[in-house]
Amino acid sequence: MTGLYLHIPFCRRKCPYCDFNSYAGMEAQIPAYLEALGREMALRAAEADPVDTVYVGGGTPTLLGGERLARLLGAVGEAFQVAPEAEATVEANPGTVDADLLRALRAAGCNRLSVGVQSFDDDVLRFLGRIHTAEEAGQAVALAREAGFENLSLDLIHSVPGQHLESWRRTLEQARDLGVEHVSAYALTVEPGTPLAERMAAGEAEPVADEASLEMMRLAHEVLGRSGLARYEISNFAQPGRECRHNLACWRGGEYLGLGAGAHSFAGGIRWANVAAPGAYVEMLAAGHLPVAWAERLSRERRAEEALLLALRTTEGAPVSRLEAPIGRDCGQARRNTRELVEAGLLEVAAGRLRLTEAGVAVANDVFLRLMS
Repeated sequence: MTGLYLHIPFCRRKCPYCDFNSYAGMEAQIPAYLEALGREMALRAAEADPVDTVYVGGGTPTLLGGERLARLLGAVGEAFQVAPEAEATVEANPGTVDADLLRALRAAGCNRLSVGVQSFDDDVLRFLGRIHTAEEAGQAVALAREAGFENLSLDLIHSVPGQHLESWRRTLEQARDLGVEHVSAYALTVEPGTPLAERMAAGEAEPVADEASLEMMRLAHEVLGRSGLARYEISNFAQPGRECRHNLACWRGGEYLGLGAGAHSFAGGIRWANVAAPGAYVEMLAAGHLPVAWAERLSRERRAEEALLLALRTTEGAPVSRLEAPIGRDCGQARRNTRELVEAGLLEVAAGRLRLTEAGVAVANDVFLRLMS
């Protein structure tokens, strides 16, 4: 089975920390873009495997409105062989949803909503440049429940300059009290070239200290864990059976097809990406061409390395046998690195699988670098 991703690159306002392929003030291009997206579906559908997850991300997909989103989901069902019990996720911004939109989405087959709350602290939301308030975020969740959504996920961000631990605790507790089935809790990353990076470089904002960031990560595990949301990936928590099937398949090395400007795909050992600019994307499809910007065939060694590291992001971990895979380096060294990380309490081996420990989760990138050295 294949995961299908559709990218909607339009936003009402670009957040200063965001380096995703998204654009503000381009709503006039939406009709032409959706027409191009339909053309890409038609070109790709014949060669695609059956689809068991659909994920509409952005940007802000809900900027399209309920009618357009419903038509888009309908087009997916017509073009692809979608499994009857497929997971269908749409990302939503609290500042761009209302009852009618959410009802239209649910009626069109969307059965999972990912709400970009980020924080329930209005000061943090203002710093992040979000267009909604904490109150509006809570209202969006309530409206989604009224529309019939039984699988809700919230995106939250911690380690924001000026954010203190109690603010983060209140955000986590608010998410807990809303009774959602899934939470993604990410540390803020300052990406080069973003307005936030420029502010940080100018000394207008101070980064959160590493120890404070780790404490926020530990607090998320504590508060969400007590509410029945178990960690299943470094930054993701879910009720049993409510893990994001789309992302979990990617972490397990599954294949996925990405449609839309800047979308990435992986199938048959080949990774490729579409052109990023919406205008160029529309023009290429209008001319009957697939909008591919680049493609690469991954070597057997690189695929093995990536499969190992992706699996280690999850709590189920990776089979120890993957250390014996031909990953372009001495397997004896891999075993020695693993043994050192186990002795340091950062990795553990149980039931034939290699996993990060709680201490390892906090410094996962360092563990991965050491494992691959």
